Amino acid sequence: MRLIHLTLPVCLFLPACAAKRETAEKPKKPPAFSRLFSFLQPKKKSKPPEATPVDWTGEIRMVNSPGNFVLVESTSATTPVAGEKYLAMRGATETAVLRMTSLRNHPFLIADIISGEPATGDRIYLPTPTAKPTATPTPGKKPEPTPPPTTAPPPSIEPEVTTRPQLPAAQEPPLPLPE
Repeated sequence: MRLIHLTLPVCLFLPACAAKRETAEKPKKPPAFSRLFSFLQPKKKSKPPEATPVDWTGEIRMVNSPGNFVLVESTSATTPVAGEKYLAMRGATETAVLRMTSLRNHPFLIADIISGEPATGDRIYLPTPTAKPTATPTPGKKPEPTPPPTTAPPPSIEPEVTTRPQLPAAQEPPLPLPE
């Protein structure tokens, strides 16, 4: 009897194990030997970053050395930001560093010369935008001073109550009427 109890489960489950097949292939692991010497295998090269073309802002049309500024004709669709530092290029050579002013009369812009010697025909571009552009003051216009902070008490939330003033208790007799 005991033999039947042991052979019955074996007979029932043995065919189930034989019928079981794996449908998905397991990923093949490289042999342990090749994993040890993986540093000798050439590494896959990543693609180099693509160069972005320079977005030229404009071209210098006039240089005023005594006034330390240049007149730039804008060729870009974007509006330059006052206070940004631009580079002037002649061919592949950097000729000057310019700071854009707030003065503009489309398509012409004015930029202050920070360093270098720009020439007519040099092209300018914005290498990297700065975090906080500084505004350039316009000539003949004084900057407005900022008002000091006020320390007035906050307005009250209670509604105002208006009443008529009371007349004094002792009143004069009324004037007699003309006859």
